[in-house]
Formats: sequence, C-alpha cells, structure tokens
Amino acid sequence: MEAPFSQYLEQRIPALSELLASLADRFQFISILGADTSGKEFAVSRSASEIKPTAFTECGFVIRMQRQGVLGEFSINGLPADMEKLHDLICTKAEKIFSFSDRFDTQLYPAISCTGGNENFRQKVEVVPDESDTEHIMARLKTILDRLLNFNSKVSGITLKFSYEKCSKFFLTPAGCLTQSLVYCDNPVYVNVRDDHGCRNLYQVLSRAAGLEVLDLIEENLVTAVKRALELPGSAAVEPGIYEIICSPDISGLIAHETFGHGTEADMLVQKRALSAQYIGRQVANPVVTLFDNPTLAGGYGSYFFDDEGTPASCTEIIGKGVLLLPISDLPSAWMTGFPATGNGRRESFKRKAYPRMSNTYFAPGESSLDEMIRSVGRGFLLECGGGGVEDPKNWHLHCSSQFGREIADGRLTGRIVSPVILTGFVPDLLQSISMVSRETSFDWGGICTKGRKEGARVTLGGPYIKALGRLG
Repeated sequence: MEAPFSQYLEQRIPALSELLASLADRFQFISILGADTSGKEFAVSRSASEIKPTAFTECGFVIRMQRQGVLGEFSINGLPADMEKLHDLICTKAEKIFSFSDRFDTQLYPAISCTGGNENFRQKVEVVPDESDTEHIMARLKTILDRLLNFNSKVSGITLKFSYEKCSKFFLTPAGCLTQSLVYCDNPVYVNVRDDHGCRNLYQVLSRAAGLEVLDLIEENLVTAVKRALELPGSAAVEPGIYEIICSPDISGLIAHETFGHGTEADMLVQKRALSAQYIGRQVANPVVTLFDNPTLAGGYGSYFFDDEGTPASCTEIIGKGVLLLPISDLPSAWMTGFPATGNGRRESFKRKAYPRMSNTYFAPGESSLDEMIRSVGRGFLLECGGGGVEDPKNWHLHCSSQFGREIADGRLTGRIVSPVILTGFVPDLLQSISMVSRETSFDWGGICTKGRKEGARVTLGGPYIKALGRLG
C-alpha cells in the first residue's frame, strides 16, 4: 500500500504549473515547494488520556526565485483562488527582494538548473493512518498500558505516547514536478518504578517511517522499557574515568549524530564554526570506521525522497575507512564550499529557511559480534538506552548520555548496573579509539534534532554496536 498524496496539493499543481510557465522568462530560476502534513498525537497514563494534532502539522508554500545570481524566497500559507493575484504577488515580492539586494553586498550564486521531469515518490506502508482510526488507536494504547501497569508491583506509573504524521510535498519548477508522500510514526514511553531505594524513571522511544503496523511493535517496546526500568533501583553512579565501552545501536547512533552532526553541516564550515573543516581529507578515525548520512534508508525516521530544495536524496559517505571525506550540504552551502550538494537542505516548516541538516546518520556495520565484543573487554561497560546529546562544533567536543550501563569484567557481564552515565571527549580521540564494530544493526530510534535550539528536523539514531575507549562520569 502506498502512503497517500495530499489531495489539497494534488489539486493545485496544474494551476501552479501554468503560473510558473508564465513567469519563467522573468527569472534565472523559480520554484514552488508545497507542503501538507497532518497527524495526531495520543498520550495515555494511569490518570489521563489526550489526543491532539502533532507539532509538525503544516500546510503552505515556499516560492524561491533567482535573478542575476541573487537568490530570494518567501512563504505563504494559502493560495488565492485567482492565480493572477499570486502572479502579481510574486512579481511584487521579487522586485522588493532584488532591489534590496542591489543596495547591499549580496552573495551571488551560480544559476540553479531545472533538470526537468515529473516523478512521484510514494512510501510503501502496510496500514495508512486515517481519521477513523482514532478510537481504535486509543483503545489499543489503553489496553497495552493496563497490561504493563500490572507487569510488576514496582511499576508506579507509565506514560505512553504515540503519534503519526502523513507528510506530502511537491517541488515544482517550469521543467517539471516532483512529489513525495511518507508516513512517520513515533512512540516514546516513560516508565517510573519505586522500591525501598526510591523512585527511578526511564525514557525509551521507537520511531520509524512506517504506517500503523508500528502499533504491533509498541507492546514489545514498552515491555523492554519496563524491564530496563526495573533494573535501575539500587544502581549507582559510575566512578569517573576512562573505560572500555560497548555502545548499543541507539547509543552508537547518538554518537554518530553528535560527532558528525552539526560539525559537518556545510554552513558551519562557511561560518568557520566547525573544527572538522581542518580534518577533511585526513584520517580522523580508526580505519574500521565508515559513517554515512543516508536519507534513503528504508524505514528511517529521517528518510525522504528529495529535500526541500528539490535535490534528490542520496547517501553521503562522511567517513570512509577512517578518513573524513565530505560534509552534508544544502545548495547555497555547497556552492560556497565547493563540495557537491548532498540533498540535505531541510526546513522545519514552510515558514522557515532551509539549512543543511542530518537525516539518518550512522556507522556502517563491521565484522564483529556483540558476544565477541563483550569477551574482549577487561573492565568497562555496555551502554544502553540513550538519553540526549550535545555537540560543540567549534571545538569538536561531544557530550552524550546513557540511561544505564552494564558492568563488564574479564569479558563477562557482572549484573551490576550504573546510572546515569555521561560520555564526554574530543571527537577525533573517541573515533580513533573505536576498535570493533558489530555486524548487527538496528534503526528503531529517532527524534527531533534542533539547530540553534530551533529548526527541528526528524532524524534516526541507530546502527551497529561499537567498542571504544570513553571518558565516563
């Protein structure tokens, strides 16, 4: 089954195509991005339940124009019934934008080319969300919640959330139109447990580009979260120091995201705010390390078919056998750095500008198994269940949190739990210390990455297990 494309957008493409054809000779380039996203968020706990629109609900358009190398754009949240009014609005806005640029030292860009062609991209899903599913979804969530609240007497509370978003976009130029439709589902859970040691809590998430078939995985996700939370009471903080660490796929994905996140977004290189610029073409990691940003990853929460500038999504090899190869870019940052455009120009919404943004950033699988990795550890920890992360691109340091770690001694798990665990360090030091990477991979975690505490974009946290040396505290 295909994710449905927005009827609202579908009905407006013919008239907008005629409009752009009539404007084509006025500009070097002109395009319209249309976006229509709708969805619902469900939340249930022991005492309350709630249904509301998701935070990413939007419907609007971005008109981008280029004249004599100057690039300008504006957005609107609706279309007039009379296309002549939109024609006049575009011309009026264009004159203001380009006359303003004449008075200042404005960045000039190469002419954007219209490659032409019409392509329709539709994500394959098993069950498409629909308005009629609201009561069914809430009933399933409540059933799962009731079952898990009785799982163990130490479970004092659970908040279970689930959201879906149906996302349709088109990118229209005088040469053709690209359309895409996807469905994203997100399932964060919060578990509280209590015993004689006090109250502890744990957060876990399941995120995918998929349909309502994800509901079949929620109970398994919640059971795992509850079992992990029940291990927390009695755990102690880790003694600060440098340890051998094995990172589960969500932690390795968090590390990939923070080590090569904003620091390899090409606009950071343009602004000279990323130390990584000094390492391009150099060995920055152990040769066992290869790292990708890949918006074409099947089921990835950060996946898409083309970005918000109409550039086709493609897999970017950021690190190849330990060598830093490429940053990720939107069109302007690619032009300014001389690197190829990678299809990572993403907007928080039609109201925001496009920036180079991560999608699904992860280490490539290796040759080891988890058992082999554990047996190789003399003294250290298996880190599981990621929390949050922060990157300092200018100095290339990272800060990642794990909600708990399992102690390893002499190649065996001891059963001792430490919580929470904070991993810090200089990125090249951490990457050089990676000595083993697992064959097994998982990409079930995701969330919203912000740029400058705003400009949210969906991303995936996942990949293989990795073994490294880490400074913990």
